[in-house]
Amino acid sequence: MSSIGFLPDAASHPTARVLIMSAPMSGRRGQFLSHNWVVLKRENSTKWSRYEVLGFASRDASGARNGAWLGNRPTVDRYAPDGLWFGRRPVVIADVEGVKATEIIEKIEPVIDNYERDSPHYRFWPGPNSNTFVQVVLRAAPELQATLPPTAIGKDFRPGIFLGLTDSRTGFEAGLWGVLGLKIGWIEGVEVNLLSFIGGVDVRQPALKLPGFGLIDATRIFAIRKRTSLERT
Repeated sequence: MSSIGFLPDAASHPTARVLIMSAPMSGRRGQFLSHNWVVLKRENSTKWSRYEVLGFASRDASGARNGAWLGNRPTVDRYAPDGLWFGRRPVVIADVEGVKATEIIEKIEPVIDNYERDSPHYRFWPGPNSNTFVQVVLRAAPELQATLPPTAIGKDFRPGIFLGLTDSRTGFEAGLWGVLGLKIGWIEGVEVNLLSFIGGVDVRQPALKLPGFGLIDATRIFAIRKRTSLERT
């Protein structure tokens, strides 16, 4: 659970900053599931703050085994802000600095403060869970212009039927309890949700979204096929 050294020392980085980070789950589960969290730092703050919903945490803040039921309350700084997730390296989904980050933080903090009240019961499937929390953050701050990976089970959970704009405000979405749905948007691409498993296409950065595989870079596939074709000739 140690830091990967991606973030600089907060004291040497005076500007405000907001990041959304994601890592696959450990073992074979990582093919289908990922964990996501929020990292933020106010201007001139001397520390990074990491927020996430954990449900049941099998380890304490130091990484030692010490199981505890944490429910749907966002925890703060339980692990390193840019830490490994049970040995799996995280990637950055969104990264905003400066004045824009300060404005986004003003929108995120109420979500953190009110999330447990609005979603009091943690439920791994179909949600609300850890990924639902991060998606609510993205919904509150569409300026982040980001979407969670297709392996973020629970990201599409909403109570009941939903018809409206996607969370990035760049398209339209229809969903039923996070188990059935369709999204079409610039940021989200095209996503079909069947029992919380996501398939579709990323149109901004051409890629396929497949359950068990996550994002597959389409340009890489075409390059491999082209190289294979040239080798045959």
